[in-house]
Amino acid sequence: MIAMDLTRFVLIGSVPIAAAASALTMTQLWVVVFLNGVATVFFDVAMQSHLPDLVGDGHAGRLVAANGRLGIVDQMALIGGPALAGWLVGLSTAAAVLVATALGYLWSALWIRRIERSEPRRVDVVRRSLAAEVREGLSFVRRNHTLRAIAVAGALVNFATAGTVAMLPLLLVQELHWSESQLGLFLGAGGVGGLLGALCGQRLSTVLGAGRSVLAIGLAIAPASLVLPLVGQPVPGLVAAPAWALVIFKVGFDSVVLMSFRQHVTPSRLLGRVNGTLRVMFSGALTLGAAMTSVVGHYAGPRAATWVACAALALVWVPILRSPMRQQTLGAS
Repeated sequence: MIAMDLTRFVLIGSVPIAAAASALTMTQLWVVVFLNGVATVFFDVAMQSHLPDLVGDGHAGRLVAANGRLGIVDQMALIGGPALAGWLVGLSTAAAVLVATALGYLWSALWIRRIERSEPRRVDVVRRSLAAEVREGLSFVRRNHTLRAIAVAGALVNFATAGTVAMLPLLLVQELHWSESQLGLFLGAGGVGGLLGALCGQRLSTVLGAGRSVLAIGLAIAPASLVLPLVGQPVPGLVAAPAWALVIFKVGFDSVVLMSFRQHVTPSRLLGRVNGTLRVMFSGALTLGAAMTSVVGHYAGPRAATWVACAALALVWVPILRSPMRQQTLGAS
């Protein structure tokens, strides 16, 4: 994590330096974006795999609480980050925003360096080829009923949200002639929903049981997701906005509860490979969702494309219902 933070500090910091020297090129920007994305993947996988070591093996309640706090911070950053960046650009320059971003990565590395709990030695790790480790991660996800359900449900959510985010602005602005401020308020409702999902994840999993809470939220967003393609015809925006908030509530909730599930049921030596496997699947679902709805939107319009995305979202509860997860708690694997 420290190495990836320092890598991102150097990458992002190189852009304003090159710009100040009048040497910035599109090639550099492409390289920086690509390598920054690679570093972010490594950082995220390492963070998700290291968290159980920090809270202690077997402490499922503490694991959910820790993921809940991290989820709240992530959702607050998603809500406030773009607005803060826009404010800084207006106050100063885009280069100043990039400098602040680079320094943020350095600040992160310094804080991670302050972690006092020693990382346990992985005495059971056998060094093998990358291909063999990828196969092992895929095999474990495929054989574990809980992880398989998480993989399918997570892929459906990512496919659907990517497609909906790509199409909703077109639907609202082009067909319904909403203003930019109306669109911003609508999408902002989703940010609030995501924050509430992260805030409520631990409490709901405690009251309903972790598995049942995942199933209940999946069932709740099914009708909400089918409201979104009807916005304007006949559903008014004031009704569609809470539906969108509930959909993104699911995203914030999953970042707490489903993350805790996969950390809890995966052996420590496999956690990095499993997290990497699921990260690839979820990222692929994001790409596929945006691409497929774009094709449908081109030929049939944004409303039809939104129907495609939201139909997938309405089915997210099915893999949970068909798995043992619906009866599981985070106290047992």
